[in-house]
Amino acid sequence: LPYLTAFCICVLSGLPASGKTTISTEITQRLTCIQICYDALIQWLDLTGEGKWKLARNQVVSLVEKMLEMIKESVFEVWDILVQYKRKGLDSLVFFIDDTMQYRSMRYDYVQLAKKYQTGFCVIQTSCPLDICIKRNESRPKRQSVSRLSVVQIHAQLETIGRCAWEKECSILIETFGVINENTYKSLVQLIKNNLSNPLCENASPDPVEVKNSRLANHKSVLHQADLIMRVLVGDMIKRIRTENLKVRNTQVLNAKKQILKDLK
Repeated sequence: LPYLTAFCICVLSGLPASGKTTISTEITQRLTCIQICYDALIQWLDLTGEGKWKLARNQVVSLVEKMLEMIKESVFEVWDILVQYKRKGLDSLVFFIDDTMQYRSMRYDYVQLAKKYQTGFCVIQTSCPLDICIKRNESRPKRQSVSRLSVVQIHAQLETIGRCAWEKECSILIETFGVINENTYKSLVQLIKNNLSNPLCENASPDPVEVKNSRLANHKSVLHQADLIMRVLVGDMIKRIRTENLKVRNTQVLNAKKQILKDLK
């Protein structure tokens, strides 16, 4: 059977119009990749109503799992693809998940897949100023753009990488407000290659006692509970902001949140 010896799930995280698709398209020219763009998959769905966005994201996770399962088992539907890869001398495949992935829990869904199917895993998070992302987004065709409010909300919700153990060793933050240079692309390719050769496995899951203690500590933490509450308050406040100078007001709200957390700490 034609057989691919290495897989990696590479999750892209960042604001809309921050350069995620540009990165995945460029790296696809350097590695064998399958691009899975969330926006392209869900653009025809009716997402009005509570919980529809989360349901759509769960469907994308299920799609990736089905593809991994089919390729791992070399089933008939992907036979031709596997043969083509093998003829070209390729023995690895990267799944690029192109989405905002602002919450750590969204990214963790793919960690679980990587463990289940024993693939590599890494995260590339883009860093781009809010005003630049808004400007880029508004210059896009209507079908490819989101509302200004959505960009602002995702900016408020974005959880930076590296705050937990499973992200520290397999993630990278890159600035994308300008042209991405060749050295940066080389670093991204190297990150993926490193994780192709170091797949996760289910046996590497954390100790249940440690997880329980960690959750209990978070539950008892005033700082953690305050952060959760203020995320909701900030989101509601941003929705109510009706001003031309949206960037300034958004910055004021986020700075106030940071100061409150700092005072509590």
